[in-house]
Amino acid sequence: MDTPRPARMLFVDNLRLAIITLVLCVHAAVTYSGLGSWYHKESLPLDTASRLFFICFQGYSQAFFMGTLFALAGYFAAASLKKKGPRAFVQGRAFRLGLPSLLYMLAINPFVIYWLAGHGERSAEGFFEYLGRYLSSGRFIGGSGPMWFAVALLIFCLAYAAAWALRRDPEREKDKRPLSWRFALGLILVCAVGTYAVRIVLPVGTSFLNMQLCFFTQYVVLFLFGLAAHGNDWLRTLPARFGRPCLALSLAGLPVLAAFIHWGGGLGKDLPEFLGGGHWKSLAFAFWEATIGVCMTLGLMWLCREKWNAQGALTRTLSDGAFAVYVFHPPILVSMSLLLAPLTLAAVPKFLALCAAAIPVSFAAGFGLRRVPVLRDMLTS
Repeated sequence: MDTPRPARMLFVDNLRLAIITLVLCVHAAVTYSGLGSWYHKESLPLDTASRLFFICFQGYSQAFFMGTLFALAGYFAAASLKKKGPRAFVQGRAFRLGLPSLLYMLAINPFVIYWLAGHGERSAEGFFEYLGRYLSSGRFIGGSGPMWFAVALLIFCLAYAAAWALRRDPEREKDKRPLSWRFALGLILVCAVGTYAVRIVLPVGTSFLNMQLCFFTQYVVLFLFGLAAHGNDWLRTLPARFGRPCLALSLAGLPVLAAFIHWGGGLGKDLPEFLGGGHWKSLAFAFWEATIGVCMTLGLMWLCREKWNAQGALTRTLSDGAFAVYVFHPPILVSMSLLLAPLTLAAVPKFLALCAAAIPVSFAAGFGLRRVPVLRDMLTS
């Protein structure tokens, strides 16, 4: 007889907490590196070492952090759809993902742009006049900020629910299959080839309605992996002989990236060759990124299950507020960076100072916002 699944896998909550904290740090890095898109950037001189640090930190984080979130989301989407059925599942996802996204697009994003990113200082236009123009022009459709993740996940869930509802064969229990190296290598290959192909047309740095499609091959593949992981119970059964080498390979990928960027000219004018357009460096980078994305996702799932599958009072509180932090961290992070602007520091120390200041403030704000009645249910992860 199968052992009943626990009501809550605490290591998943802990992993999600760690990744959302990393999301905040990556956005803090963009503030001072100038690499990527963000509301506010502070122009600071970057020496070679600082530029290499930011490229490696942001590139390495980007290789796995959102993909891991999509894998976890796929796992719980499969569990929820099986339990609730298509109609209740779609209604629940529309509430949990759609409403916070609309809140961000209609209120938080224009607030950040106008009040914090300097629009109000550059124009005599009043905020409500700006808001009316922002809404009437349709700009809000692409104003999802970091909530692009929730919008994309909602689309994935709707597609999954539709496919589930249209299937012809009745649902039946299938034999669980252990995760194999052949399957993992297949994931890497599909991610790498798909990513490279997309970036020939849409290199890193391009977006459509705030969706950076250059990364979406990995997101789709890992969401589908999450669905398969639920059906085969891989989160609870992933063995050390699989998780440990995946984690080791992922960690070894960081010095490989640093060497590749340094010796391949990524610190100068050749950086675009890594980001798309059909260059061999883009192909190599896509394979590196796919390897890190798949292996780090598997390695972190195993590591957190084995080493971080418990919560004290503090961790539980932080974990409960992680989604609120994800939704509301942009105005907090921009505000904190503006407060630190007069501080005379080099880019990397200033980035570390911003992280040290913004992380506790963001989680404290998340704790308070989850106690607002109208937000309480919406911000429950």
